[in-house]
Amino acid sequence: MLSTVNPPKVPWIGLAAAVLLLAGCAGQTPGSPPVGLPAATTTTAPATTTTSTTTAKPYDYRELLLQPQDMALPNAGYSVPQPATLNPSGIPGAEVMLTSNDGSSAVGTTIVLLDSASAAPVELPKAIANLKTVTSSEPPVPVPVGDAGVAVTGVTPDGTKSATALVFRQDRALVRIDFYSTLGAVTPLDTVIDVGQKQTVALRTGLPATE
Repeated sequence: MLSTVNPPKVPWIGLAAAVLLLAGCAGQTPGSPPVGLPAATTTTAPATTTTSTTTAKPYDYRELLLQPQDMALPNAGYSVPQPATLNPSGIPGAEVMLTSNDGSSAVGTTIVLLDSASAAPVELPKAIANLKTVTSSEPPVPVPVGDAGVAVTGVTPDGTKSATALVFRQDRALVRIDFYSTLGAVTPLDTVIDVGQKQTVALRTGLPATE
């Protein structure tokens, strides 16, 4: 049974990308305000007419994730045992784990949003080089998913399950989709590509512009 498989909770895009994403906080001491916001003071503002401003609601990147009904895999269907996570490890993006109803397989998706699309070609190779969800003796295989998509097939680090990691970029998003199954029952590459292409479409149509 794979119902206990959980997606990684550490940034998987490599230290350099993590530094890039957190660059706006560099040099600040704990508890200091974000860059661009003034520090709190004890000064009392004069009693004048105030103008209210409306702050745009932050985009919920979980809306970019595929749903159980999008999984065209050879079993009885999929469900979401735990709600999707928004901004895992404090990095903009989302992740979710879908498990098959018969417990024979699981699909974990992690989406990381970079500051700009120009950063994605630089960070994707680092993501592939720092892949932690699959142990494989074979090189990545190019696949027609997103931009520069590759698939890596092997086993989980503990050697108890078959695993295939699909990694690609779409605009400013880096995506990793992990396919877990019983040992020896590798997820067909056609299935991996199909799911990846669906996720690409979801990103292409739903990814918001850089704020």
